[in-house]
Amino acid sequence: MSVLSTTMFPSLTAAERGVNAVAQDGLNNHVVLEGSEEETTSLEFAGKKLLILDLEGLKPPDVYSPTEDWAIHLRRLRIPFESVSVRGSLDRLRLVGATHLLLAGSTSSVADEQSIPLWFFDVENLVQEAIGKGLPILGGCFGAQLLARVLAGPGAVMRMRELRVGWESIHVKMDDPLLGAAGFFFSAFVAHDDEIYSLPASAETLACSKRTAIHAFRIPGKNIWGIQAHPEVTKYLAYRFLRRVVEETKGRERELFEAALKSQPQDSGHIDHILTAFMQQS
Repeated sequence: MSVLSTTMFPSLTAAERGVNAVAQDGLNNHVVLEGSEEETTSLEFAGKKLLILDLEGLKPPDVYSPTEDWAIHLRRLRIPFESVSVRGSLDRLRLVGATHLLLAGSTSSVADEQSIPLWFFDVENLVQEAIGKGLPILGGCFGAQLLARVLAGPGAVMRMRELRVGWESIHVKMDDPLLGAAGFFFSAFVAHDDEIYSLPASAETLACSKRTAIHAFRIPGKNIWGIQAHPEVTKYLAYRFLRRVVEETKGRERELFEAALKSQPQDSGHIDHILTAFMQQS
């Protein structure tokens, strides 16, 4: 594991270095709710519990660990949570005790019938159960694509011509409790080669960028959100991820990852507002 220094990454702030220490401490740990609620939970989130579906079944955790990337911020904000991984027994996919549901990222795909992972239909059933119970749901990157597929069916997610990776400026088109006021811009890390192309008629497109038409969406009245970007990925986490994948890839993909690695990070730190506002939904 590479240790990031301020010399290697001079734009890293002291606050971000503090987050990075937490990241390095828990890179390979399975995420669980630690300690009693009194010890770990902010009074603002008392009586609430976020269930994270860990959907990454391919990459080793030292290369890509989407659940841990979210968990860094959840621990810091003292939001109670636990996670269930599709790598384990699918019998554990239960909503017992959960008040909110988060679908994390993944290197899997729901872009066509041949690429859908075997666990997709179990997760789809759990998502439908959560919708039926009225739980607030948030999907990030692949999690947003999975939500779109569940809600709009085949054809909602399509394979892109080329991988999209790096930092993007995202334009909020509509007032939204999670993303902010219409006209607001925030920057976040992106890494995806599938894209949401269609949504159910009831959905609202909340945000876009110069390269992505549907960067975020919601289902009004149901507290369901999908965000294509990775607001949970800090400058350090992006740097670590890009360094590792550059070593593993070749050809055009390597060129794209290298370009992202050399670019100036543009993280707005919008993750705190997104998570806090999401946990306030009921």
